[in-house]
Amino acid sequence: MRILETKNQDNNVLHKYKDVYIDSVDGHQLVFKPTSDRGLILLDAPSAFIYRSINSKRTNQDILRLARNQDDQTTLEQINQFIDKLQKVGLVYTKGSTYKRNQPMKRKLSAWFHVTNQCNLRCTYCHVSKTSERMTDEIGKKAIYKMLSDGKKNHFDIVQISFAGGEPLLEFNHITRMVKYGKKAAKEVGIPIEFAMTTNGVLITPKVAKFIKENNFAVAVSLDGIGKYNDMQRMFVNGGPTFKYIEKGIKLLQDENISVHMLTTITKHNVAHLPALFEWCYKNNIAFGTNLFRDNPCAKDLELTLNEDEAIVHLKKAFRQAYEKVLEVKDQTFFYKTMNTILDRVQISRAHDRACGIGFSYMTITHKGQIASCPMTISDPIGSLNDADIVDTMVKKSFTYKQKEIIEISNKCKTCKWKHICCGGCPLAFHLQGSKESNTPDYCKLYKTLIPYLLKIEARRLIRWGW
Repeated sequence: MRILETKNQDNNVLHKYKDVYIDSVDGHQLVFKPTSDRGLILLDAPSAFIYRSINSKRTNQDILRLARNQDDQTTLEQINQFIDKLQKVGLVYTKGSTYKRNQPMKRKLSAWFHVTNQCNLRCTYCHVSKTSERMTDEIGKKAIYKMLSDGKKNHFDIVQISFAGGEPLLEFNHITRMVKYGKKAAKEVGIPIEFAMTTNGVLITPKVAKFIKENNFAVAVSLDGIGKYNDMQRMFVNGGPTFKYIEKGIKLLQDENISVHMLTTITKHNVAHLPALFEWCYKNNIAFGTNLFRDNPCAKDLELTLNEDEAIVHLKKAFRQAYEKVLEVKDQTFFYKTMNTILDRVQISRAHDRACGIGFSYMTITHKGQIASCPMTISDPIGSLNDADIVDTMVKKSFTYKQKEIIEISNKCKTCKWKHICCGGCPLAFHLQGSKESNTPDYCKLYKTLIPYLLKIEARRLIRWGW
């Protein structure tokens, strides 16, 4: 039946897309189309042979004859089925056919709730000027309701509130009240709500951990190294070390079976020690994410900027270490949750056009009830909660409004095969350069060098755990 159904396709000439990246891992062929939303594809030896046989001259029937030289039991139905799969994932095509990227199933409207300017730490790279100002319940409730109502009006499917600062747990009581209000308001408005938090982890107690668990928070804890390598960047107000307190907070979260996501800001001072931090995360089964340091007015005189070549050396070492660890770990959670966050703005799971949701699906709401494009621009608000539609403000007042994506502006991006994977990095950093065609997006060399390493790690993860 299958042969009859595909009879008209059996003599179509097959073509490969030219933007496919190929490598070999553990006896498998790694095939990755950076413009596909299907992620990395692995081929075993027989499948790889069929894929290699496609050369813009051969049809399914031609490939069948070649395949029978390898295995005389091969059938046309098997060839057709495999070719059909290759077409669906965007690796091959016939004349007149095209591959269309799928759209996300759900549209999420997210907001960084800057609940306080205050913090119990004084991290060297922080962009927030510390004051005692905080978000009132009145502003918090108004912000949540506007997110829900304007989100629904603009056809978003879900709203996410991410509490941050400063240190959000300094305002824990405020957060508990906002969560209670948010759940009630979401039911009234008729749109789902979810919560997240970015914290330094020091103020986590059993009570806090239980609250986070009961309300299904996504939690990111900042940690920049083990022991002194964290403490040189993340210290208390009096300069004291913080690592052991952060480690204790993480343990309390894990005691509640909360999945913790680690966030590390990589600067020139801690980059050489990333392999040790990766090792610590493997052992503790903590998903890992990095942010490459980008200059800001509060840290401009501290010489934290990475040397790109030096960073590549140390990250290569860490990624080679990760490549070996894939085969050792007994639980794939670390690698499954880490692969799209381990290298700053890079996401290898699917093609995308922007590195973040600025001006599209993401905004910052300040403690004063102002709207900013992102947390780095809270001193330059673009609107307020009094605006008729804060989604409209997010889109039309952002510095990205009516501006092409970085990958369509920069000459460096236009011809780069990885442009739909890194998307040119931080849009604010590119904007501050002037958004010119001649601009090279930040960390461009680092991204291009290290993406193939990530693909090999992901390939080995799939081989180890099934695909």
